[in-house]
Amino acid sequence: MWLLIIGLVFLILGAEFAGRGAKSTALALGIAPLFISLTLTTISTSMPELAISITSAIESLSGPSLPGFIFATAVGSMIFQGTLSLGVLGLFRKFEFAKRVKVDLLASIIASFLLLIVSSDGLIDRWDGALLLLFEIMYMNNIIQSVRRKSGKKLERIPVLKAFKGIVFLIFGIVVMIFASKMVVSGAIDLSFSFGLSEEHIGLFAGYGTSFPELFFSITALFMGMENAAIGNLIGSNSYIITAPIGIAALISPQKANIYMAAYAFAASLIAYFLLRDGKMNKKKAVLFMASSVPFIMMMGML
Repeated sequence: MWLLIIGLVFLILGAEFAGRGAKSTALALGIAPLFISLTLTTISTSMPELAISITSAIESLSGPSLPGFIFATAVGSMIFQGTLSLGVLGLFRKFEFAKRVKVDLLASIIASFLLLIVSSDGLIDRWDGALLLLFEIMYMNNIIQSVRRKSGKKLERIPVLKAFKGIVFLIFGIVVMIFASKMVVSGAIDLSFSFGLSEEHIGLFAGYGTSFPELFFSITALFMGMENAAIGNLIGSNSYIITAPIGIAALISPQKANIYMAAYAFAASLIAYFLLRDGKMNKKKAVLFMASSVPFIMMMGML
């Protein structure tokens, strides 16, 4: 229990450093914070899920494995962010964000639909993993091309010292969040085992724990006035979390899948799109997001 609490405290501190670093880096490079959150921050704050997936997949090659653990961790994290995290963010205050986020909401729908397709037979093989990774590479390339088009020649005038300080703060905050999330996950798994839960249940709890870096970063970014970064980090992570970790793990070793969880992830992405396509977040939508997580919590009892 104490490990869980200490981990949460350090997550908050790490998110503070990462938020300040991301803002400084974006300003120094002349890039909108939204694109920083969709790329560097999204990948970095999702490192716990990626690390768990790769480690578990490698260990399964030579020893006992937890069937469904990797899939449940990734999908549980995506659902947590696409429902509860967005709801928590909207409870703080209403805000508006860039139209670009609509593209990223569509990417989340496509990613979750691909996951639903490859999960239909209950197994994600190496070809399925390659398909998920290919989509994520194409999505990230689209973001990078958007940055280049919008930045123009701004990158020629970079305050080197300011950019360096921002990157240092960002990396330090990310490192703190990664280690803190491991503490949160360890604490959650210990509690799960003590209650005799299944591998999928443990994976879901681990997924919830590894979602805290994204949530705390987004809350911090919101209070810093970076609404685009706050919402972009969660939406961008929704696509990355269910493509990169599961895709890489499947390339190492085929993974057990749960089509019901994949279907819920797809439904959550559709809900997010229809609620946020107007570029606005308010408390009424926040309540709807949080309510949309209730059926999934009930479904957990039937896994």
